[in-house]
Formats: sequence, C-alpha cells, structure tokens
Amino acid sequence: MYCHPHAAKKWPQAMKPKATPAQIEQARIMRAAKIAKRIFLARQKDLFGGYE
Repeated sequence: MYCHPHAAKKWPQAMKPKATPAQIEQARIMRAAKIAKRIFLARQKDLFGGYE
C-alpha cells in the first residue's frame, strides 16, 4: 500500500493503543511529582549558598 511520506510518518502514532484512564492518571501524578522535585531541589540550592 502506498501513501504520501508525510502520512506514513503518522502511522506509528495512529496505531498505538489509546491510554486507559488509569494510565492517564498515573502520568499526571508522575508529572506533578517531577515538577515538585524540581522546585524542591531549586530551593535546596538557595538554602546552602549557591553551589553550582
């Protein structure tokens, strides 16, 4: 089967199964944890006087 090269690039994404609600919730939790960790570590640097 032939198609335009740009359309062929989109096939792998289109063929992926849709995420379940549990997977979406897990991704949201992990994203929030990552942001919280980044904020926490940024505050730690300030606390101990500018170690780079």
